[in-house]
Amino acid sequence: MTIAVLPPKDAFTRIASSLSVPDPGQDAERTVAFVCQVIRRAALAVTPCGRAALEAVAVEALKGFWPDRSTLALAVEQATEELLVYGDLLEMQVPVEGSVRASFVIRAAPPHHVMRGADSCVILGLGNEEITPLPASTLARVHHIGALRLLEGDGASELSTYLAENGFPGLDLKGWLRLPREETPGAFLRVWWDKLAAQDRSGEIEGLRVISVESSVRYYKGRWVEPAKMSGRFVARRPQAFGADLWCIVELDGGRPVRLLDITSAGDLQRPCDIAWRIQMAQDALVGRRQVFRVVRNDDGTFLEFLSPLPSWAQRRLLVSGARAQRPRCLMAFATRPDELPNVLHFLKNCLWLEETTH
Repeated sequence: MTIAVLPPKDAFTRIASSLSVPDPGQDAERTVAFVCQVIRRAALAVTPCGRAALEAVAVEALKGFWPDRSTLALAVEQATEELLVYGDLLEMQVPVEGSVRASFVIRAAPPHHVMRGADSCVILGLGNEEITPLPASTLARVHHIGALRLLEGDGASELSTYLAENGFPGLDLKGWLRLPREETPGAFLRVWWDKLAAQDRSGEIEGLRVISVESSVRYYKGRWVEPAKMSGRFVARRPQAFGADLWCIVELDGGRPVRLLDITSAGDLQRPCDIAWRIQMAQDALVGRRQVFRVVRNDDGTFLEFLSPLPSWAQRRLLVSGARAQRPRCLMAFATRPDELPNVLHFLKNCLWLEETTH
């Protein structure tokens, strides 16, 4: 057997080819697609495991191709988040022996597809041994757009039936989106505040951070503060011995925790961060300082720009009407079809209680 020493660029190109994605070069969207494929490959090998463990495997695999480890770690973290958002990976609770609280592990979702129209679909989940266990002729038609794998029909067979026959059963759009019902922010909050009120009194919580309701809704990172002398009910995060900080809601009195509730959902149907972000949106709406988004129209299309995180189900809903986009001066953005804009605006204003702004 002959062993050849390849320069990093050639090795990078070969790895991309083995993952069925194009060499990303300097293209940001292709880079996301490449990193996502590496994470999918890592998930085949090491899941179920904690998120940090999965990301560490991907970082280790790519460290020779990135200018610095911190930039790489951030790219892997963001790509993992997108795979969780769209449903390639699942974050699930597992009991911890000797503790009343659960931990979270990442599992690969089983192969399935969601139709986006008569002859186009999103490929989701992983096979047992291959990322996308489909015939080579079909794989050649899979387009990697960021974290998404999109497949167009070939006109020779009905796409959904063909995929189901090849181990990728269909998931209906409603089941994939898992949208909550429309309700007022007050009604939504009342459910969670009642759950919080039913908790036993809490002691001191080391490392607790909360989202300040009085902070600017235009700078999400800057909203996170230490409790100091704050009083009221807040979205919060608290550290745990292993893994990412836990999402919770907390009642404070002069900066001291009175009650605390870790955020969970029955059957892991909603991610804790998704629930927490929606709680914050409701709270901001009730105090008259709604979180905002921009609608930008130019020669390139119609774009929605967001300054705060969106729950994964909201991102999936926007994907149905368009695609992720790279835009300046925002946390995330989506292109949308002009004919879908009225429906999208209704969704953002009535399910997330957001407000459109022009600046």
